Amino acid sequence: MTMSTDNDPKKQPPPLVRKMRSHTRHALEVPVTILTDSPVSHSGRVLFDTRDLSSGGAFLRSASLLEIGEELTLEFTLDEGKTVRARCKVVRVERKAPSGMGISFTKLDANAQAALKDFMAARG
Repeated sequence: MTMSTDNDPKKQPPPLVRKMRSHTRHALEVPVTILTDSPVSHSGRVLFDTRDLSSGGAFLRSASLLEIGEELTLEFTLDEGKTVRARCKVVRVERKAPSGMGISFTKLDANAQAALKDFMAARG
């Protein structure tokens, strides 16, 4: 007697995963300075590089990681010399190499947002 494997969960294709990002990410490396306002040991100024950037957030490469939910302020300068300052929240932490953290912009003024969109549009 042959048993059907159609109901075997190991043989089923993986479920479709809905993409949760609402902003297109661009693989751009931009030096970012994080200004934390936390009284713990990682407060102050810390320099990171982005792995990717969007108008909604970024992924920051680093071995020094904050925790999900921590809030911070970051600053970066675009090619035109325009400095962007944004309030952010850590939404993802990747501890395996290459380690880093995903941040979401929670407060970005209209001028900074427009400059960021123009910067990314110029890079495709």
